[in-house]
Amino acid sequence: MTSGDKRFRRPAREQRRVVITGLSNITPVGNTAADSWQALINGRSGITRVTQFDPTDHSVQIAGEVKDFP
Repeated sequence: MTSGDKRFRRPAREQRRVVITGLSNITPVGNTAADSWQALINGRSGITRVTQFDPTDHSVQIAGEVKDFP
């Protein structure tokens, strides 16, 4: 696709507006936007030893797992 290729662009009259109604995230450092933000500004890492299974037989034993999420 070139910069002048209009096959994938909507004509101006068909463009739609987007409304963001909230902010949330599920991350290794928090399950809410507020918790994740606090972890980031405090320099807390979500990288720890794997706990969801026994990683003994794997060469990598650390990961960023999501915690306390059903």
